[in-house]
Amino acid sequence: MRASCLCGGVKFEIEGDFVYAGYCHCSECQKFSGSANSVFGGLKKEQLTVVQGRELMSYYTKYPGSHVAFCSRCGSCLLNEKVDWETTNIRLGLLDDATAKEPDFHVYVGSKAPWHHWQDDLPKYDELPPSVG
Repeated sequence: MRASCLCGGVKFEIEGDFVYAGYCHCSECQKFSGSANSVFGGLKKEQLTVVQGRELMSYYTKYPGSHVAFCSRCGSCLLNEKVDWETTNIRLGLLDDATAKEPDFHVYVGSKAPWHHWQDDLPKYDELPPSVG
């Protein structure tokens, strides 16, 4: 699969299938996405390769060991990386090809935007399920 930011400056190649995919409703995801949630897919770190635009990637450190990557040209949120995790979360909206894995859960539902209403019957977790990370 291929993925890219809005301006096309940063491009990724993805080998294999996603380990998991979900919707995050935490207040941080609401802030950086400007929406009710962020839709992400987890990949083993070795499955994701930056093929173009690494120099355009800027990082915001949420806390030690956790950072979010953005495109410095168009502002697209790209990745959420945690040092101790075996996986990296990429925003599914970046995919140029159809995803092979649809989201299968919601996380941090206690922080959900009050104006957001559930439109599916997926499992909902107050924290991260054991399969994430």
